[in-house]
Amino acid sequence: AASETTPFADSDLPCEIECHPEHCKDMTEKPKMDVTGLDIPNPMYERYDGVVIVTKVLHPANISILKQMFCLLNAAYNRHVNYDLLVFTTIPWRQQDIQELQASVAPAKLTVALEGPSLEEHLNSMSVEEREFLEKRCNVTDGEKLTWFHHCSEENSHLFNNLGYSWQSEFRAYHIWKHEALKDYKYMFWIDSDAMATKAFNVDPMKIFIENNLNLMFDHFPGGLTRLPEIKKKMMDAYGTAICRVSLTTNGTLEADICEEDTKPSIRQVYGFHHITRLDLYRNETHQKFLKSMVSDYKFSRKWDDQLAVTVPAVMEDPTRTWDQRAHGVNLGLHHNTMIDGKERGKYYSYLNWWGNIGKKNWTVARSMCDG
Repeated sequence: AASETTPFADSDLPCEIECHPEHCKDMTEKPKMDVTGLDIPNPMYERYDGVVIVTKVLHPANISILKQMFCLLNAAYNRHVNYDLLVFTTIPWRQQDIQELQASVAPAKLTVALEGPSLEEHLNSMSVEEREFLEKRCNVTDGEKLTWFHHCSEENSHLFNNLGYSWQSEFRAYHIWKHEALKDYKYMFWIDSDAMATKAFNVDPMKIFIENNLNLMFDHFPGGLTRLPEIKKKMMDAYGTAICRVSLTTNGTLEADICEEDTKPSIRQVYGFHHITRLDLYRNETHQKFLKSMVSDYKFSRKWDDQLAVTVPAVMEDPTRTWDQRAHGVNLGLHHNTMIDGKERGKYYSYLNWWGNIGKKNWTVARSMCDG
């Protein structure tokens, strides 16, 4: 409990050894607990080769949320295995910002990688007609310069996203799989930058994934729905067949219904905030043909996105090697858009509100490592 002699103790939390009056009465800053012996897996997690934890941001202004996300992930899991971390960014970072983020996650190796060309380079590679079409979608007025922050519409769609978000959708659907920064890795643990751990992981997700020879393991299904008829032709061109329905079996794997000639697609998808993928599957020539076709209608489209791109190749390849995490005993407790693992609705929409009211009272390791 807080008092004049324990100024740094949280008033509603038990007083830990570092905050006992005999230890901290003369301190001028809040001490950190030694958490190396807390929340230790039994047995200890094994570090597998070829694993990388990946996320994406638009620009370096997102560094604060990345620090918090990685710190919480470290408290929950990565401090036991120290997998490499990779941040894709649309807008370049200053070296000092990269070094600041690297220092916050040490000893894990962290790389910040540009996803691709600058917006100017994208525009220079487009025809006059393509640029005019894009500027119309984004309501660019005469004399105005198009930026990543322009909001753009889609025909026959309610979606209205900034151009940077539309690009990330295209990037994660197709370009990411053969990106130079991923070439030395076999498995990608994807986590959105605003998906926050809420507790120590109950099992090692990479052990489950690798030792069961999976292609896709996901936190939540379904996370989207595609009914656009063009997707059927794109699948037929790549695979010689097409799926029109995807569902989750009682065994916690995905299954698909093959399209009949007159069947219209209605394809539910894996939610994109967190999943684990076998990279070589998505690098396969046939799947690459489908993914390239999927994003090829025009640049910066949100009609097709990463959720569909993650789901279809894995189901086409072998649906029995696609696992729902909870159904197979993997309960990570990731907070994203109010939901925990996409399953239960939390009391607070904002993670910061959840953390202030619930998280730091119950998770000692994260409170010491990540609170302020």
